[in-house]
Amino acid sequence: MKLNIKTLAACLLASSALVSCNNEFEDGASGVSYPEQIELGKWAPSYTVDGSNKYTLNLTVNEQGDTICDVTVYNPVTEQANVLGGGKVSYNKQTGMITANYDDSFYGGQARVQMAIKNDMKSAVAYIYTVTTNNNGQETLKRQDYVNMVESDTISMLGMWALANGQNLTLYMSGKADVSQNGEVIATGTFAKNALGTAVTTTDNKVYQLSTNEKGQTYATVDGQTYYAAHEKTAYVDDWEEVNTGAYYTSAFDFEVPDYVVLEYSPCRAEYRINMYNVFGQMQLPAPRTDNYLSFNWNKKTNKVSLTSSTKFSTGFELIQDGQNYGVVNGIPSGSTCKYEDGKFTFGITYAIDGVGPLLNGEDTFTPAEQ
Repeated sequence: MKLNIKTLAACLLASSALVSCNNEFEDGASGVSYPEQIELGKWAPSYTVDGSNKYTLNLTVNEQGDTICDVTVYNPVTEQANVLGGGKVSYNKQTGMITANYDDSFYGGQARVQMAIKNDMKSAVAYIYTVTTNNNGQETLKRQDYVNMVESDTISMLGMWALANGQNLTLYMSGKADVSQNGEVIATGTFAKNALGTAVTTTDNKVYQLSTNEKGQTYATVDGQTYYAAHEKTAYVDDWEEVNTGAYYTSAFDFEVPDYVVLEYSPCRAEYRINMYNVFGQMQLPAPRTDNYLSFNWNKKTNKVSLTSSTKFSTGFELIQDGQNYGVVNGIPSGSTCKYEDGKFTFGITYAIDGVGPLLNGEDTFTPAEQ
């Protein structure tokens, strides 16, 4: 099996010459002095790439006065939002690193957000991880995304708000809203911004007024009573189902696997995925059988397509050149072309080796058997 890379030697030479960037978050030589304690505040993306997830981050306090971190994730392709809510926060004043841990998350397990404050104290980089722990207590982090952030004066109201009266308000990008209790929807309506914050009006004209104070806490007033509102996740379940099969072309090997590559879909995530073992395993490569997916979003109404930021798959192919083993070639999103056109998906994929660098920026395709 040969890689479809003509300039491999040049890539490896260039990769070996790379040096690490300066760490602008380190204390000491930089002379940066970070705050003695966590400063509450709201953060928003400094910029967003078209089709990528958008995040807002709220460092606030809960009813008990504990500092927590709420992160709202909005996917512009699926037009859905979810929340990492109530993360327990710790702070390292030497490095300006804020860490929030979530015992449960919409990823299906533990999650962690780490936000590194930059030297200007007004911008930061936030990293989102899932966390797994083995029987020996050793943690493994898998990065789901990262985002450059700046200070903001607003937070996203999308997602679910759990009221202290036992009711939940869920706000959708479409402007619609649901009121639920004990897992059942008891009212529907719409929401809109007003002078006090955000008002949810149900079809029977009941109004839930949401307001956020200077500490980033949100309260809901309904029927003359005011209740604390916690921003919480909408749980993902294991609802993956096979919806199609198709042919997959990998640009790294200039090879197409015929029409038996399975396409799965998760309704609660509004997400599609392909187990890449079904691609590279058919090519007699030792790719992992599990947790080895190309995942993407596809909005059939707008026809927008985007690879999820968590996509990273192993080909199982080890690159050996002049007797040196450089490691296994992986595929990650390149940030370029993603589209569905003429019955075929096209994905911009960078094939790279961890610790070495990119080898090829290519375009893979998947052609569903049933259109």
